[in-house]
Amino acid sequence: MTNPRCCSVIRYTAPIQKVRCFTSYQNFALEFYEKILDNEDTSPILFHVFSMNGCTLFVALWELLDIVSNGATIKNRVKGIIFDSSPANVQPMQIANAVTFATLPKSKYSEIFRPFYKFLIAGFFTSLRAFEWIHSFFDSTAFEKNNAYFRIFKISDLPKNQLYLYSNSDEICSDHSIEDFIKNQKERGINVLSQCWKTSEHVQHFRAHPEEYTKFCKEFLDDYVNPH
Repeated sequence: MTNPRCCSVIRYTAPIQKVRCFTSYQNFALEFYEKILDNEDTSPILFHVFSMNGCTLFVALWELLDIVSNGATIKNRVKGIIFDSSPANVQPMQIANAVTFATLPKSKYSEIFRPFYKFLIAGFFTSLRAFEWIHSFFDSTAFEKNNAYFRIFKISDLPKNQLYLYSNSDEICSDHSIEDFIKNQKERGINVLSQCWKTSEHVQHFRAHPEEYTKFCKEFLDDYVNPH
């Protein structure tokens, strides 16, 4: 989708099987920084993040750039960000659906084991959310410390050009929480573009609407990363 436009595409996915908490993403962010960004390159950068796995990794990386010596220079190279199915306040059962989908594909695991695993994961994340809620009585930043959705609201220097691609039918990252964040960014004066489809599923918008999706991304790239 972007290769013909003289772009180098780097794909990095945080292995969800190794994620335990936000700290896990901080470790992955450091690895990404050391392997990809810690160099003398001056090319413009566009982030394209998918779901809360990608969004959380981006939040961890953006915070890391605040403390490394060349972080400000790297941030200045970032011309925009595309959010696909994020950021969202994902609930425990929605997290369980996502983890089950990613780690136990239907083609390899029985329908007997998958629901059991899903409810086990949901119970674990419900316990974590309950702990955050209790902790919030003693620490007003409890949710921000453990949840990237609340954390990203506090970041004041996000990329100034943002494109959101999401759906009303997403059963994992709800449209209303994405729209709450979009509203927040608009109120801050950020240049926000968005497209909400009616029927496409979680991170399946390109498959469901390939021509529209490609058009939005190419126009965003041309307007803010490679302007003529």
